[in-house]
Amino acid sequence: MTFEEATHTLGVFQSGVNLLKKKFTQAQKSDLITATKASALSGVQALQIAAKSSGGAWAYPLKGIVYMSQNREIWNPILSTLLLFAGVSLAIIIGMFIFTFLPQMAVLAFITGPLAPIVAFFLVLAESYFVISLISKIGWLEPLQDDLFDAVLIQNGQEELVQKGREVGPGRTKSVVGRMGKKLQATRNKLSYEGILQYLVTLPLNFIPVVGNIVFLVINGSKSATGLHARYFQLKGLDAEQAKRFVDDRRGAYTGFGVFSLALTLIPIVNIFFVISNTIGAALWAVDLERQVKASPADTGKDAFLAANEEARKEWRRIEQ
Repeated sequence: MTFEEATHTLGVFQSGVNLLKKKFTQAQKSDLITATKASALSGVQALQIAAKSSGGAWAYPLKGIVYMSQNREIWNPILSTLLLFAGVSLAIIIGMFIFTFLPQMAVLAFITGPLAPIVAFFLVLAESYFVISLISKIGWLEPLQDDLFDAVLIQNGQEELVQKGREVGPGRTKSVVGRMGKKLQATRNKLSYEGILQYLVTLPLNFIPVVGNIVFLVINGSKSATGLHARYFQLKGLDAEQAKRFVDDRRGAYTGFGVFSLALTLIPIVNIFFVISNTIGAALWAVDLERQVKASPADTGKDAFLAANEEARKEWRRIEQ
């Protein structure tokens, strides 16, 4: 898997990544403050461009948090399950830090010098998230995510779409969860084997403080966001190739959404709640996509994506100067 194949967005970020590495390596290793500032500044610039290229999709993880706090009825029935999974996640994170943090910090000391503790910290978080994701994949989290996704769609007037993949009962007096019946389709995997391989291959990027962490999020962001829309593609009746074309036409948006949603899930202990809020945010994005289709049958997603990429290229040229 080449660096370019990881995501189309690197067409925008290619020159930027080279610039970020150059800025960081030019900083004197003896001056930790200067190196950290240079790395952090470059990282912030990369995040700004990711947000600009997304066309506003980056904000849906935040919208998901707000929506979850205001609509307890859709996630309250699974609260006990979420707390159990939070306990499992905490145990995994503690175990990873106990057994892998010091050995990795010792190795990283030869590569990153005094920044080794910081780099090792983020690396262990990324590794912990990978283990937690695998457990959720083979466990019971993905079906719950589908239930939440459908509930948000119904609450926002997309009942007809949900009925393509689930029985929905009548009755305005019932809660949304109470109206949701049996699913008509099996749960699609949200974490593809290609995505797993890409995640593992790009883990060493975290050796580069701040900049490497952000590039890691950029590369894996699109895959992460695509997984969160697996249920949407299923309800739309899209096969794997059609879903890929749909994402490719909105690559900037999916990368922007994925960067910020993936960053939230790396936060220890509470990451399970961000997994839920990201699912809700993805559903809210699907609602807006459906409304856009109904308002304008012409698909302008690709044009908007190309326009956003051109703006990003101009921004990189400005930074390089």
